[in-house]
Amino acid sequence: MKRWNVNMIVGLWVVLVMAAGVRAETVAELVKRMPLQAVQTNTVTCEALLALGADGLAELAGKVQPPAVGGDAQARYLVSGITFYAARPEVGEARSLVEQAWLAALAGAEHREVKAFFMRRLQPCGTAASRDALAGHLSDPTLTEPAAQALLAIAAPGTAARFLIALKAGQGDIKTIVQALGILAHDAAAEPIRALAASEDLAIQAAALDALAAIGPVKRWLGWDHDSYVLLSAACQTTNRYARSQALGRCVRYAEKAHARGASKPAALAVHSLLAMSRERGESAVQAAALALWVAVNRREGIAAVTESVHSDDRALSIAGIKLLMRLGDDADDHVAEIVTSAAPHVRVAALDVLVPGVSPAASMAASMASISSWLPSPMAP
Repeated sequence: MKRWNVNMIVGLWVVLVMAAGVRAETVAELVKRMPLQAVQTNTVTCEALLALGADGLAELAGKVQPPAVGGDAQARYLVSGITFYAARPEVGEARSLVEQAWLAALAGAEHREVKAFFMRRLQPCGTAASRDALAGHLSDPTLTEPAAQALLAIAAPGTAARFLIALKAGQGDIKTIVQALGILAHDAAAEPIRALAASEDLAIQAAALDALAAIGPVKRWLGWDHDSYVLLSAACQTTNRYARSQALGRCVRYAEKAHARGASKPAALAVHSLLAMSRERGESAVQAAALALWVAVNRREGIAAVTESVHSDDRALSIAGIKLLMRLGDDADDHVAEIVTSAAPHVRVAALDVLVPGVSPAASMAASMASISSWLPSPMAP
């Protein structure tokens, strides 16, 4: 009996010694390891931190201080390291654990910079569970930007609606909110954004016009709402060359969006408007872009318009036209063959310079033969 008691005591002592030998590291000890260079060491450190659970993550989050206090560089390193570790799909439940810890830190932080720091950490590891907490900070102008970036990165359902609520409330950094709605191409935002296109704040005005171009035409019960393009084309009526180039670029993006959404009528209206505006001032690059869109919207009419452009007095436009024709494939071959037999020399040279994948062999051969034959001397009479 005594022997059994002695063995039990010895066994218990061994267990205690072994337990002491594998003692879990504290958060403070893990923080002191930072920064780490080896990926393997970072993995071990992150796993050790996760083993401490929610309490360990909360302790770590509490070590992040405002910039005026400082001294938290190592803690921030570890926060970032565990964030990206948990964002990997193979780590399972760790992502939710880290996300909840950073959401709690965000809610408890008093300093805006600390709040912004945890918002940025939620970008890679956040899920739909973070949406409302982040959206609640859109009304703070100093936090709109990090909140918006995190919301856009997470891309949870209903995100666009949260931005629209913030826009209608008129609080926060309006420019950032409008930009986000443009990125999300939220139809319901088009009408309130149009009102901002006349803003006296030029940054907000530009953001509104960019967003309207990104959203494109809006689907209504009886067709497509084309009102946004009226504002976009009106912005082109300026003598400032930079402002006009920006405005024309928005019109092109609007037409591309219209075509992508299957809104053929708004797309055609935008293309014809672009051609008319660019012809007035000889803006060949815009005309070429509009012609390419026209071909996409209505191939038959577009090819005819491109063929006509090749004969333009504008050298740049005619070169752009022949290059575009040679990329269009078999249904443009006849036009190419006809053009290169009678076109100006610079057009023939441009045709020979088209060395891109997808050029029709028949069109390329026609251009080559026509150009070569035009350079050969005429046969001498017998």
